[in-house]
Amino acid sequence: MFLWYYILMMVKVYGKLNLVLNILGKENDMHMLDMLNTSISLYDEIEVSIREDNKVFIDVVPYDDTFNKDKYINVVNIALNKFFQKYGEIGLDISIKKNIPLGAGLGGGSAPIVGILKALYAHIKKDPSLDELLTYGSDIPYMWEGGNKRVSNFGEVISDVNIIFQSIVDSMNSAAAVWAEACGIEYDKIVFDVSHQCYPHKIITGRKEGFTNPDNYMKYTGYTAPEESEHDIFKVGHTSTSVSLATGLAKARDLKGEKYNVIALIGD
Repeated sequence: MFLWYYILMMVKVYGKLNLVLNILGKENDMHMLDMLNTSISLYDEIEVSIREDNKVFIDVVPYDDTFNKDKYINVVNIALNKFFQKYGEIGLDISIKKNIPLGAGLGGGSAPIVGILKALYAHIKKDPSLDELLTYGSDIPYMWEGGNKRVSNFGEVISDVNIIFQSIVDSMNSAAAVWAEACGIEYDKIVFDVSHQCYPHKIITGRKEGFTNPDNYMKYTGYTAPEESEHDIFKVGHTSTSVSLATGLAKARDLKGEKYNVIALIGD
């Protein structure tokens, strides 16, 4: 017997990082959240093919020897069964190359499921609502869309956001830096009151590989560090120093006749 199949979709699904995460409450064993998420460069690769015999075969290429292949295939099967119960069974060959680690808060568990669902919904020519995607997991609606998003409620309320302090992002472009210098423009200076507040700042000022690539986890400090980046003003790791430091920066700016904002970022 000749068994036919065809490749439905090959897709990369990128991981995510929570820049801000607030838990607002709990309802029906689900947390109500308010998050600011962004996509990272680390991705899983998924290939989905249609089979004629309604059987499902799943192969996973793990990122290392600690990956529990059988356990993860069970997770994928749970999502597939939800889809099949609503839309009918489909024969599938699924190949997953895992790059995003599990249990790291980077969407490693959700990324392959999103890739498979994108293929399946394309096959039935349906554009799922965010509420429907939520039934597969709280990360699924955001991982489906990706990008810079504010994610709230149980994960199904998503809106676009712009990263604040855009001048920092622009300054990473060498052409923009040359233009700014020629125009006499100074970039804003941000002083962080608590060390862990600077992680999103580091990510958008050229150091994201230190947070997404396990080989680079020890490359950068947990603090702002002027030796790492011109955007880190002081090496500060404890609280209650940002206001005094920012006041000194602002006084020096005024005495020198310079023009830029000084921001003391306080939290916790």
